Amino acid sequence: MGKIYARCNEVFINFDDAVKTASTPEQTDSSLTIRNYWSKRWADLDSPLHAAGYCLDLEFWGQGQHLSGDIMNKFRMVLDSFLGPEKAAKAIGEWLLIIKKEGVFGQENMLHEYAA
Repeated sequence: MGKIYARCNEVFINFDDAVKTASTPEQTDSSLTIRNYWSKRWADLDSPLHAAGYCLDLEFWGQGQHLSGDIMNKFRMVLDSFLGPEKAAKAIGEWLLIIKKEGVFGQENMLHEYAA
């Protein structure tokens, strides 16, 4: 699920670039039509569960998910439903330590274990 979330975001960036770099009105119209279609499809895929998958997928750690209020709100929704609000808050705190490589997770030996 995290891979879907990340790839969909990449598609949006590519559509935005295509619109900006279009050299003719027809190319711009075509790019906007495709982007609008994709936007409707993305509305079906932009779920809290996909956002949580994006946060938890090791492939995407370090891409700044914790800086996006939208992604973090969706991640928190999923954790709240599974763990309850109190444990969800603690889980996010621990996750942030790992993502930011702070505390015990910032120690050199821990970094090697994650890389293995």
